[in-house]
Amino acid sequence: MRDSYDVGPGSGGGSELTYEGISIGVHNNYCLLGSIIWYSNNVHYSYMMNNCKDCFGCAELNGKQYCILNKQYTKEEYENLLPKVIQHMMDVPFEDKKGKIYRFGEYFPPEISPYAYNETVAQDYFPLKKETAEEKGYLWREYESGIYTTDINGSDLPDTILEADNSILEKTIACEITGRPYRITEQEFSFYKRMNLPLPSVHPDERHNARLRIRNPMKLHKRMCFFGDKEVDTTFPPVSEGGPEKVVCTEHYNKEVY
Repeated sequence: MRDSYDVGPGSGGGSELTYEGISIGVHNNYCLLGSIIWYSNNVHYSYMMNNCKDCFGCAELNGKQYCILNKQYTKEEYENLLPKVIQHMMDVPFEDKKGKIYRFGEYFPPEISPYAYNETVAQDYFPLKKETAEEKGYLWREYESGIYTTDINGSDLPDTILEADNSILEKTIACEITGRPYRITEQEFSFYKRMNLPLPSVHPDERHNARLRIRNPMKLHKRMCFFGDKEVDTTFPPVSEGGPEKVVCTEHYNKEVY
């Protein structure tokens, strides 16, 4: 990837001149302000586009060219209409509830997202408090549980998977930490049996949060390689802040491991 800026996961692999996008994938050229665009050229403000060229404001197209809002045009019609669309976006920009102006060149405003900030992995990587998120114009949605009758407490589940049978698939379990109800799916149960793992006694959200707590924060520290004088970027904090004594560069890591 080269000559690109502010593109998220799933972007790269022979792409160039990409800007403001998520999963603007491999072998793209001049794809801007979109999401899930692959093997395409000159595609803007679009979503789920594959092997497309010269498209604007389109969604879920494959092998198309000269389309605006999923409508097919001739080359001449497209080249005549597109500048007018862009000029209209400049002259009559969208204004969100916070008063922020979105002209051509700005990514889609967060307030039109169907998902709240705290419902996405953004909250895992860049956690915000409700007040901060709403101040930035992000949606926030509090969890509202339905009314469920639970059949068994998580703390009362069998200690081993060998003691459990398929009847557990019909039961609603109360998380032993929060009391929130959850179910075991058939695919889960099959996996636990195959791997000889006990049934989980806590809600899936609590399991996810537990994994996050043992992962290093998304923050890089400058440290020196333990075996040399090379500086490395690492998520492990300095020893003075509780980090491990040994942090090594790629070269010495490979020597030690291989």
